[in-house]
Amino acid sequence: MLVACPVTAMDAVTFRAQYLEAAKQLEDAYSHCQVHTTTLTTNDKDDKWFTTTFRFMFSGENVRCEHEFEDAAEKYGRTIAGTPAVNFMILSKNDKQPVLEQVDRSSLGYHQAQQRVGSRADTALKAFTLFGTRITERLQSSHFTILKVEEIGDLIKVHFQNDEDTVSHRGWFAVLPKRNWVLDSWEAVLSKPGQDYSWRKDGKANYTDGQPVPHLAGIESHSYHADRTDTESTTVDLLKFEASPESEFMLSRYGYDDRLGTSTNFFWSLPFLLIVCGACCLLAVAGIRYRKRLS
Repeated sequence: MLVACPVTAMDAVTFRAQYLEAAKQLEDAYSHCQVHTTTLTTNDKDDKWFTTTFRFMFSGENVRCEHEFEDAAEKYGRTIAGTPAVNFMILSKNDKQPVLEQVDRSSLGYHQAQQRVGSRADTALKAFTLFGTRITERLQSSHFTILKVEEIGDLIKVHFQNDEDTVSHRGWFAVLPKRNWVLDSWEAVLSKPGQDYSWRKDGKANYTDGQPVPHLAGIESHSYHADRTDTESTTVDLLKFEASPESEFMLSRYGYDDRLGTSTNFFWSLPFLLIVCGACCLLAVAGIRYRKRLS
């Protein structure tokens, strides 16, 4: 027999303050870790499927993502990594030799790939992210409004509305205060301003006990569209909380020259300095010849 949990109200200001303080430990733990996930995506409209594998490595400002995608038609992989000095993207298809595709962080291709990977990092960092953004950032955003906060047994359920230029969310999420405030479950209706279309998303995360924070074990989520329902089943294959050496984020790890990925401002680069020096020498010689003519 199901036993109803008592529901009590909490002040939104109190929740925001308590969560922002408690989430520091979660975010600090995940700032130095490795997370490997495998996601199977299906829908109820046809028999199409695909699997996505991500191997994330976070170490302070250094981030590396190895991404593999496979369906019945193709298989490809992409690696994106960045340090304060090195930025690169490597692409491989059908198990062929990886090819260095981009080394410029400012390039459109790199930016688009980084955005795609960033949206999937939401899965690896699900303990404290909601729809691709850290909950701490949402709580401090002027677009985010807490409508109601409920305490239901071990859960705190937060009803919210989030209105941005590109998408709006209205729904709820629940956290577990007794387990380092990890995200437990969520549901929201998403819509795009100016468009007569909306869809609903929900999900549930599972954890195992661990140190320094509970370990994410898996996620089950759904996207409900007008013509289909997409289901994503994610398992966490590896989760280790440890710092990684900078060599793990360098091109040399993949057999390339690290200098290829060095991000340098052209105006302070060696070619530019040589051009400046050459121009100065030419001006000096011209000045000397001009003075000789005058004399």
